[in-house]
Amino acid sequence: MSELGGLLLTALSYSFPLFLLLVAVIPIHPAHAYAWDFRAFYGAGAAYLHLHTPYAHASLANLASQQDYVYPLPIAALFAPVSLVPYAVAAVLFIAASGLLLAAALRLLGVRDWRCYAAVFLGFPVQYGLKWGTISPLLAF
Repeated sequence: MSELGGLLLTALSYSFPLFLLLVAVIPIHPAHAYAWDFRAFYGAGAAYLHLHTPYAHASLANLASQQDYVYPLPIAALFAPVSLVPYAVAAVLFIAASGLLLAAALRLLGVRDWRCYAAVFLGFPVQYGLKWGTISPLLAF
């Protein structure tokens, strides 16, 4: 029985991080908020790729919409190749890569206990950082 318990624990330890990543990428309500920040990066990358400015015309209405790109220009250059892929595919790949990079950052810091990974991935900042498509996980790495 102890051998079966060990096998079950091993399977759980490998499948639990995958489960946490799936929970993190399930769309939030409202659905239009999913990958909200990534949409700005994606559009800025496309604008940069076509030699246009990623920044909107400076007006209070544009800033109030909270849909414009406000980050430094090198980040738009970083997302230029990503804008060649269809948006839905790029958003899923970006969020999955962000989750993996966050796990890699914890691994580089010497975190080995799966419960620490669970605490991080189930935390509010990481959940919404991944769902909104922010660059916070990339910065953590």
